[in-house]
Amino acid sequence: MNVMIRSVKSLYRLSPVSRGLNRLAQEAYFRWLGRTSDQPVFAKVRVADGRFSMELDLRDRLQFMIWVRAHHERDTEIALRPFLVPGTRFVDVGANVGYYSLLALSAHPDVHVTAFEPSPFNLKRLERNLRINDDFLNRCEVLHAAASATEGRATLYCPDPVAESGWNKLVSIDA
Repeated sequence: MNVMIRSVKSLYRLSPVSRGLNRLAQEAYFRWLGRTSDQPVFAKVRVADGRFSMELDLRDRLQFMIWVRAHHERDTEIALRPFLVPGTRFVDVGANVGYYSLLALSAHPDVHVTAFEPSPFNLKRLERNLRINDDFLNRCEVLHAAASATEGRATLYCPDPVAESGWNKLVSIDA
């Protein structure tokens, strides 16, 4: 399995401008993985220019892409940096596995985060990623809840909590 994972990662890195080739490699990887693994495939990686570590489940498409690229949505990261100054309270709504929470916490030791994550699958990985990064857990309040403009109860729809962790959504709110 490690040979396949390293091969796909190398293909991505060798062809950064070829989205078609990247998608082909990604689809081949997930089809192969779907036939070979019903257990988590964890990889630990330093991301965001080495500022923090994450433990990622490579069966999940979003986590796989973070692992391959060692970052996530570079333009958003750049846009956030000027706002992550000492004393900032960063609110991460739909924190998933914690990429933006970790990014904010890595900006300065006096940045604090409130992370909302309703999915129990993502919550477990978010808490793990906070624990493996020094004092990050002490500066992050993690809430197992969704955020909404409307108070009430909601149903969380998780199309595939293992392979598509980034596609969860609230489908109904009872007022």
